[in-house]
Amino acid sequence: MTNIFKEIFRLLAFACATALCAQERDTDYPSSEELSRALGEVADLASALEAELVLLAPPIEGWSCDQDLQNSGNITGALEAIPMVFLSCQVTDRTFKVQFTLDASSADHFCRSIARRQARVRDGRIEHDGFRFFESEIWLIERSSRTLRGCSQGRLVLNVDGPRRQSDIDAGPSLMDELAQAMLEIDIGPLIASDAFVVHQQRLLPFLELLDAQSEALARIMPVPDDVVPNVPGLTSERQQNSLPLVMALALSPSASASFDSGGCRIMIEMSASEVTLREARDTGGRWAQPGGTDGAVSFAFMRRNTDRLVGQERVNGTSIEVLVDGRAIVRVLIPGSTPCVSSPDIVERHFSEIVEHSFHDFGLH
Repeated sequence: MTNIFKEIFRLLAFACATALCAQERDTDYPSSEELSRALGEVADLASALEAELVLLAPPIEGWSCDQDLQNSGNITGALEAIPMVFLSCQVTDRTFKVQFTLDASSADHFCRSIARRQARVRDGRIEHDGFRFFESEIWLIERSSRTLRGCSQGRLVLNVDGPRRQSDIDAGPSLMDELAQAMLEIDIGPLIASDAFVVHQQRLLPFLELLDAQSEALARIMPVPDDVVPNVPGLTSERQQNSLPLVMALALSPSASASFDSGGCRIMIEMSASEVTLREARDTGGRWAQPGGTDGAVSFAFMRRNTDRLVGQERVNGTSIEVLVDGRAIVRVLIPGSTPCVSSPDIVERHFSEIVEHSFHDFGLH
């Protein structure tokens, strides 16, 4: 009986894969063209602010700082909406990687984290030898081991990674302290008071609202019980997942997830059209979302899915399916622990088949 069920659902998935059961998209959410257009507007403004952030490198005698274009090139998709600059700073034969991020939620997260650690060190709950704090009216900076973390005026985040060579670590933190001390003299007041920053913030909100609308649309697709509310990043709403800083939430968006009991077993569903998620599935690890391979071919515990609509893999025992659908969204349906559901052995494939009845062509960014 189990094999019969699996064959029925495999035929259903094949029909979906040939687009026979793909429905018209729900017009209640913005298209990928709308999303891309809004991102283009705010990304242009973010680029203008990044040109100003580059100038924040402190002028320390003997130091030279250049923009790290390689790391900057890794910022793609929705993250382009946030002004972020990467610098490579050299002094003698040592290199320091410096990052500036202009985002209020990230600055708030960093400031609270540094203040908590500072209080623990002051109270003796943490050994103070590994930390030093630098403060001014507009900066709070923490030096720990070979890193600096800081925040300024509730808007700017500083991240610095020092040299990794053991000889540089053994030489002590004097150069790191010199950099932190110099940063205390940097005032971003004129930058956050500028027209460019004000307009960027104005254009950012509509883009975040569009991303939220797509996340909510993904949540509506999920076949979950009526009493289950899927999690979404919630960039502009009170449903912000785990109060993530905006930069982290943007990396996940648009997306939705849920965990619930069904048929006497625990099920998890994750759906994401974020550029970060797509890139990880296509280009890192097993690259399982790259087209290729024979559909239905079995390798160890997994069976390959490679059709016009679905590219990915599923466990032979029926406990998980993870695929790229329509080239636009990652869909994962799984049983935690990979233990088959005895009371409902077809539960993963059944939920998955309901999801892929929908078209995903208009999710994410072009």
